[in-house]
Amino acid sequence: MIPVESYEKQPKAWLGIIWIVLYFILDIIGQFISIIPQIFNQVMTNSNTMTIDDFYMPWYINLTQAIAIGLVIFLAYLTHMRLFSFRPFSKKETLQALAIGIGTLLLSNVVEITISILNPDFNTANQTGIENVFSNSSMMTMFISVVILAPIAEETIFRGLLMGVVLRKFPKIAVIVSALLFTLLHIPTDILSFIIYFVMAFGLAFMYYKTRRLEACILLHFVNNLIAFFFMI
Repeated sequence: MIPVESYEKQPKAWLGIIWIVLYFILDIIGQFISIIPQIFNQVMTNSNTMTIDDFYMPWYINLTQAIAIGLVIFLAYLTHMRLFSFRPFSKKETLQALAIGIGTLLLSNVVEITISILNPDFNTANQTGIENVFSNSSMMTMFISVVILAPIAEETIFRGLLMGVVLRKFPKIAVIVSALLFTLLHIPTDILSFIIYFVMAFGLAFMYYKTRRLEACILLHFVNNLIAFFFMI
């Protein structure tokens, strides 16, 4: 029989859903805060030529992103969701993380290179949008947002909370659900863009499934985004 105290301290799946929804609400509010001043400035200058391609990421959007994910991680900790272990990786975990990480990066790059050879002009809508914002924004702001905050936030939500809390009793189903939702978050507009994002999404989900280490998923995501960032410079 499970002791009453141990049972009460188990993370609640419904709370995990609430924290996920809360994060997206806070993230939308943060993006809204970053866009409103730009729209207001255009109105005050009587400019009617501003398009979505003219928007940029102000430095304070990093602050709103950090607050959003920081608050969610703090609330998760208060509700007995130990998303991070911070213990040293065992030899087995290290080998698994390296094998899955290298395999995912290689497969992802092979897929992208193959698609670029077959369709040289192809680019995902999400990537095009990021590149447009990148051209108008500070490189440091983009680096912090894309390479540091995005991996922490997305892995905390899709692996730590979704797989580790909400769907923890169904680990194999969690891999597919997590990968699909992560892919859809990046707004694939056709089968090619879906494949590109799903390969990385599945690799990240599989990393968590095998290692149960959110830190490993964040590191893999960090490396992937860092590579993409350098190609945008």
